Amino acid sequence: MLKRLRVQGYQTLVDTELLLTPFTLLLGKNGAGKTALLDAIARVASFARGGPKLMFGPAPVDIDLRRTNGHGGRLPLSFEVDFDFGQTLYRLRIELPVKRGSADPGVENVRLVRLPANEVVHLLPPVIPGQPPQDPAEYNKALASVATARVFDLDPRQIERPCDEHQSGLRRDGHGVASFLANLPPDRLRELEDRFKRLRPGTVALKVWGGDASQVYWGVQDTDAGDWSIPAPLLSWGDRLLVGMLCALFSSSPGALVGFEEADRGFHPSRYQAVVELLSEATEIGVGTDGPVQVIATSHSPALVSRFHDRLDELRLVTRKGSEGSRVHSVADLVKARLGVDRTTAPIGDVWAMDLLE
Repeated sequence: MLKRLRVQGYQTLVDTELLLTPFTLLLGKNGAGKTALLDAIARVASFARGGPKLMFGPAPVDIDLRRTNGHGGRLPLSFEVDFDFGQTLYRLRIELPVKRGSADPGVENVRLVRLPANEVVHLLPPVIPGQPPQDPAEYNKALASVATARVFDLDPRQIERPCDEHQSGLRRDGHGVASFLANLPPDRLRELEDRFKRLRPGTVALKVWGGDASQVYWGVQDTDAGDWSIPAPLLSWGDRLLVGMLCALFSSSPGALVGFEEADRGFHPSRYQAVVELLSEATEIGVGTDGPVQVIATSHSPALVSRFHDRLDELRLVTRKGSEGSRVHSVADLVKARLGVDRTTAPIGDVWAMDLLE
């Protein structure tokens, strides 16, 4: 599980630290830096999967567009995560060069240490003389656990699209749902379908069918539609997003971090509690996996935030003023510092919406 993220010199993250729990909900105004934090996690996971080129894409790389400029000069760019793997707590730090215009991002330093003693597992470039011991096997295993983290910015217009039945994986925007459903083992598809039925009353079944040139489509058989299946493009945005969210959870491995941009997007407030319960269950026992996952999500909705009224330790407020970098605050600490209480009588979403925490 990821415990801590610190990012320097990336987008609005001049020098920003985020402490993570099994379920973490980020709230904040537009432009505060919530998306940048999710994107930073995705970048670190991409590095763990394929190094710096995968972290920022193939050359020419747009690192310069993503760096934080100003604030007294060009800032170094670094990503640091604390995470546990097995019984060991690690810290991974990735530093990228400051130079402009490089087609190959490269890295200046990569360092993996065991905490709390800062015992070096891997150091790039190595220190000579007096080079510390390095263990490639331990480094690769530890990075493999970070590589399982995935961040989704689900788009109903991509979720609805047909795709090749052999498409590999669910993309960040949700494209690939049809292929994912088509290739699920029957028992797993029934489990996903049962969860969808619980969250969308009136559902008879999830349907997948083939088209031309190995294309597959998906839809929903509804009690009001008889034997006819409603194609995905005719479903509501909320229904499409719900299927995308379920596919994201079912495609994750136990212990992985799963991020959702705007978890409230497309859902009617009456469905917020069901969404919170689904994501909470994923962090407690797992949804479609053999064990729990870690979830981080963002929200702009006071109504959804209020579902966490008794779970303030899981809320993080992201703020940014003017040219200042993003800052992350524990909502539990803010409530105590600003209001002088451990819990508010008013819904926490309303308290936030009235700017009493800013």
